[in-house]
Amino acid sequence: MPVIIAFLPIALSAAALGQEIPCPTAPQPMPPAIEAIDEPAAASSVIVFSATPWEFPGRAWVVRLSRRGPAATLEIVRLRRRFQCNVYDIERRWDAAIGAREYRSVAEAIRPWATLPAGFPVNEGSADLALDGTGLELRVRANGWGVTRTLNHYGTTGARLSAIFRSLVSNHVPMAELPAEDWRTRRAQ
Repeated sequence: MPVIIAFLPIALSAAALGQEIPCPTAPQPMPPAIEAIDEPAAASSVIVFSATPWEFPGRAWVVRLSRRGPAATLEIVRLRRRFQCNVYDIERRWDAAIGAREYRSVAEAIRPWATLPAGFPVNEGSADLALDGTGLELRVRANGWGVTRTLNHYGTTGARLSAIFRSLVSNHVPMAELPAEDWRTRRAQ
């Protein structure tokens, strides 16, 4: 474990610069795509979503909205997995300033996934783990609290959550680079 922790700052700084991350010296499991980009500095609240399709060439998407006072930022990052050493490289990045209204709209739309389920803590439902298809992760953080949800695009509510962020991506990423509705890479026709 200490090797992974020591490697993490190198990986994050290289990813921020858009450089290829060096392979770690010891084998490691594939980290979650949602952790492949640096945390925003001094954000008062953050909404982060990732979609990781099980496909080759191993692309994943991270969509992050962060707010600092009235200003909000949207970051969309397309990652590419390097299978030989289980790291993600930043393949493409799109950044945009968004208005407070759009930020609030997304925050309100994800509310069902950012609140405790009915019956908690006695609810013993199963997690929608992605053994096939597209794994989704949502992390919401604000004012000292945070929520993390893991779903599958094909699960009971995964497609609805996915559509919220897919809409943001379709407004800011060129049509030729958009993923399919389930976040898989579109194939040339």
